[in-house]
Amino acid sequence: MFSREVDALKRLSGQKHIVPLLATFEYKNSYHLLFPWANANLRRYWAMFPNPSADKRYGLWVAKQCKGMVEGLSIIHEPPADQGDDYAYESVLQPNHSHLQRGSKPAYGRHGDIKPENILWFRNGPNTDIGVLEIADFGLTRFHHRQSRSNISPVGMGNSPTYRAPEFDMPDGLLSRSYDIWALGCLYLEFITWHFLGWNGVTQFSASRETKRNDLSADDCYFELSSSRDTGNICSKVKPAVIRWMAFLRQHWACSPFFHDFLGLVESSMLVVETNGQRPVRRITAADVKQRMERLLRKRPRREIISHDADYPGDITPYNDYSLPSSTTVEYSETIDDYSKFLDGGIPSHVQTELQATISRELGFSEVDGRKIVDIIPMLQQTLLQSFQNYKGGLSQG
Repeated sequence: MFSREVDALKRLSGQKHIVPLLATFEYKNSYHLLFPWANANLRRYWAMFPNPSADKRYGLWVAKQCKGMVEGLSIIHEPPADQGDDYAYESVLQPNHSHLQRGSKPAYGRHGDIKPENILWFRNGPNTDIGVLEIADFGLTRFHHRQSRSNISPVGMGNSPTYRAPEFDMPDGLLSRSYDIWALGCLYLEFITWHFLGWNGVTQFSASRETKRNDLSADDCYFELSSSRDTGNICSKVKPAVIRWMAFLRQHWACSPFFHDFLGLVESSMLVVETNGQRPVRRITAADVKQRMERLLRKRPRREIISHDADYPGDITPYNDYSLPSSTTVEYSETIDDYSKFLDGGIPSHVQTELQATISRELGFSEVDGRKIVDIIPMLQQTLLQSFQNYKGGLSQG
């Protein structure tokens, strides 16, 4: 029985971007599994390299590793159809289904615990000098048949509080593969935050999401619950702090056209509160995320992935809220020092356009007044400080 289970896990872990099983052994009547030694998990990696924005290689690396992670997750969600021993494949991660007969088809899987700590970084990866990320820790992974793939109660199930999906807290919530999509969307958002703002940005983002539970403990999950005034029913929504943070990232100087589109995918298709009814709302599938990521990487040439100076496409809707999340701070003196860069024309053209719109809206200045933006900046230091905080990094690169 053990050999069949190990064989099944080997076939699963042999997939790309999933940690491979190297060996097994028995010691003191206990069976053990041996995996490669990783250099760090993803959260530890973020802390080890706290200022990635100085290295342009990271833009392409982050994009490709995010695609790789969803490739691995899609294998878990829809295992290959040619598994030789379906019974072992199910029993290795779902022992309580031991009554299933050989030949059963466990066609749908769910990881159940996607988080940075369960993504491992290996320094020596193929085709990269930065390393490769692989999914690990299958302790909560489950495989189910078609009939039960979306009908799993969260009662008694383990979870990682930060990355749990809203349905975990709902009175009648049921868990399915889309639970992983929510968690992966959270992870993607933190990964992009690290790429733009470094480790300090990741910790500030967490602080901005914190609320107090009934037991007064801190909760930095990505959603909040409320009670409907009309019906009294419990409903959930993405925390406003998360919405503000995504808008802030879109305005950041490092937000290239690729990452602008990537953030749109996370916001519109992954961090989605699912609902039933006549027009049910559902998250995108892992296979669809994979396809969308592949399309984005094909659509955007390398320059539009790594460079904030690339022109923005015309169909992107600009954000009009230029205020920073409350937890993000920039020293006033550092911001003022960057004005010289702006006055020398170092700021990207799309940022000049957006900032001009801010000035026109808030202060009534515009090109028709006969004054260009560079002529009025010195007299607006106090008023425009908040806007300039968004572009601090970009100005210093000019």
